Amino acid sequence: KVISIDQETYNEAVDAICSASRITVKTGGGAANIDGKVLEEFLELTDAAYVHGPQVPGIYPYSKERNMSVGGSKGSICGNYAMNECDLIIALGARGVCQWDCSGTAFRKAKKMININCDYDDLGQYNNSVRIQGDAQEVLIKLNELLRGRNLNSDPEWIKGCVQKKEEWEAYKKLRYDQPVLEDPKRKKKILTEPAAIKIACDFAAEHECIKIFDAGDVQANGFQIVTDEKPGYTISDSGSSYMGFAVSSTLAFAIAGNKDYPMAFTGDGSFMMNPQILIDAVQHGLKGMILLFDNRRMGAITSLQN
Repeated sequence: KVISIDQETYNEAVDAICSASRITVKTGGGAANIDGKVLEEFLELTDAAYVHGPQVPGIYPYSKERNMSVGGSKGSICGNYAMNECDLIIALGARGVCQWDCSGTAFRKAKKMININCDYDDLGQYNNSVRIQGDAQEVLIKLNELLRGRNLNSDPEWIKGCVQKKEEWEAYKKLRYDQPVLEDPKRKKKILTEPAAIKIACDFAAEHECIKIFDAGDVQANGFQIVTDEKPGYTISDSGSSYMGFAVSSTLAFAIAGNKDYPMAFTGDGSFMMNPQILIDAVQHGLKGMILLFDNRRMGAITSLQN
């Protein structure tokens, strides 16, 4: 695995960590295969809050105190708090796209960034950053070795404040789960809201260890706010590309792989209409899976963009 061997860069990163008081670690898709134990040790050694992108829930269990869920323009209350209030951001395998960092506004209080990425271009995303090129896990292993026994300057109220925001986020979601239906003026009856429906489906997936695949769009945005995975690999999301039809098309790979896992495709009606051919292919290849089709017409996101 490729990894930088510039010791001065690692020393600069360690100095930045030891002098910071409020650290947030954020993982992107490039850190999808990182060992959760290596990541957990790094979070403990740096006394950092943790925020993840939509592609990588479960690397660090949602139930852990430091996990602030997803952050960005469609992020959680606690995830965005951890991004907005930190004075050092450590990015692992992330491209820094607009939804990820709210077009650069998320880290307004950050004085420095440590950017860890294999891709050289992505390393140059931010000013005033320590840039370490290499595999995220290998870099963290080296940083963990250098950080053991070092004194930190961490604010004892930092994680407490983040936990309070996570409690606020959980209450925000619960209020919507406890009111699962709303009156629809078009249909003139009460119908299940999309967040409530996704929550029910996610609970089913967790119980039966199904793989959740979220399409681009509103279903995806609601989905990665609702997902609370404890293990990696159980949520797959189109992220940053906005390929409508991604979820249902992706299920075909499970048939080709021998139907070892059971996929659940979460898709809106617009995305679903992009890929009718996949249904014929799914029958031909004997796919065993599920499509959850959500009526998004009342949300009007695409119409608003078009207007």
